[in-house]
Parts: sequence; C-alpha cells; structure tokens
Amino acid sequence: MDLTLNISKAAIEELKRIATETEQEPKVRVYMQGGGCSGFTVKMDFTHYVPDEEFDTVVELDGVEFIVDAKSALLINGANLDFGGDLLDRGFKWEFPSSTGGCGCGVSFSF
Repeated sequence: MDLTLNISKAAIEELKRIATETEQEPKVRVYMQGGGCSGFTVKMDFTHYVPDEEFDTVVELDGVEFIVDAKSALLINGANLDFGGDLLDRGFKWEFPSSTGGCGCGVSFSF
C-alpha cells in the first residue's frame, strides 16, 4: 500500500532527540487501537521490530523509520503529525483529515 504520512520537522527532531536520549533506534511503530471517547486512539512506540513485508508499510522520513501495519495504514494514510505546544499541552499532535470526529482532548478519533 502506498502510505502518505505528513510529519513536521519539529516532530522528526523530537523523535530523533528522544531516540538519542533513550539509546533507541529512530524506528517508530505507529498503530491504531480501538478505544477512547471516539473509537480509535493512535499509538507510537520506538521498536526493534523487523517489518513484515506482507503486512507492514515502512515510511522513512529524514532518518526516522515509521512502521505501520496494514489495518492501521487504512486509517493513518494522509495523517499529519506535529510536535509543539506550551508548558501545559506540549507533545505530539495527530490530525486525521479522513476522520469524521474526535474527542475534545484530541486523543481519540472516529472514522
């Protein structure tokens, strides 16, 4: 599957910083999990997982590898990831143009 992820420079730099600080590879598994107020929650974890060529899509952006399973890729395709905010809400922020709604705190989405 052709997968499009729009990751901001700020998000890439923060992922690289965390990977270096925690001595991890800059390799991130991204997946959707059922739950939250609106139906789906996006999860990200640093991983040593070797992608399955049949079921995973790998997107490499500026030295960071994103691994997405086939089911999650259907929902994540076209998503935007940014990093920023102020002291109280600093963190990674996902935006899904294909979502039909989301919760007020921006953590879960419906499709």
